[in-house]
Amino acid sequence: MGAWRISRARVLTRRAAAIEALGSATVLCTDKTGTLTENRMSVVELRLKNGEIFRPRKASGAKMPEDFHGLVEFGLLASEREPFDPMERAFHDLAREQLGETEHLSGPQWKLVHTYGLRPGLLAMSHVWQSTDARQDFVIAAKGAPEAIADLCHLNAPDVAALTRSMDAMAAEGLRVLGVEDFVTGKEVEQLTNGELAVRVRTATVFARIMPEQKLRVVNALEANGAIVAMTGDGVNDAPSLKSSAHGIAMGGRGTDVAREASSIVLLDDDFGSIVNRTARPPHLR
Repeated sequence: MGAWRISRARVLTRRAAAIEALGSATVLCTDKTGTLTENRMSVVELRLKNGEIFRPRKASGAKMPEDFHGLVEFGLLASEREPFDPMERAFHDLAREQLGETEHLSGPQWKLVHTYGLRPGLLAMSHVWQSTDARQDFVIAAKGAPEAIADLCHLNAPDVAALTRSMDAMAAEGLRVLGVEDFVTGKEVEQLTNGELAVRVRTATVFARIMPEQKLRVVNALEANGAIVAMTGDGVNDAPSLKSSAHGIAMGGRGTDVAREASSIVLLDDDFGSIVNRTARPPHLR
């Protein structure tokens, strides 16, 4: 009966025990990027070193100033030619809109010869391109966390300070913030012992730029404090924490097969509100 009732809310139960235990969850962990959003992105603001700003959405059809072309070009070069990542799709959409009638570096005269992927020690990815017109010229394009790019580019102190000011200004104009009392970065998580992390998660509510193994540590730390954790996710990298938590909840529409297999509950229509609806109802209605 329980499985039938929650199925009417487009929630699939893969393990029967999850029906009885879901209402007892005391902490709900969620991955922001694809779970809380529609997993689509668009470029809304570009900033240059000199502080100049261009906002495509507010340009009212006006073409992007020439000074910004290089920024968009290298955004393309740091992305896949056939993008699947929402951020990379956003770069391609902007380039088609603003550079469609211009010459830019990502044309057929450039061949991708090597890729440096994202890794725990460096939150950036780089593409090495070589000219195909026998000049043997190389171009390296990278994108990632601003502090990682600053390190790769060996920026001096004044440039780093200018970059930080731009980062803070853009973050202040980000998505609507409902409430944050503390936050912890992945680097901080890496430096904490299990005992120290268990203390830290008692007050922290946001964990930023964390790797899959760090997500798992956060879930384990919450449970070490006696919390009953419901963890949501949709990607392959969410699988360890989905499996470890008391209630693993996967997105059924855009979630990966790995995430769904690791979970006890699947949201068939990716409606995050379904979780709260099922956990907040009185016991006699569950």
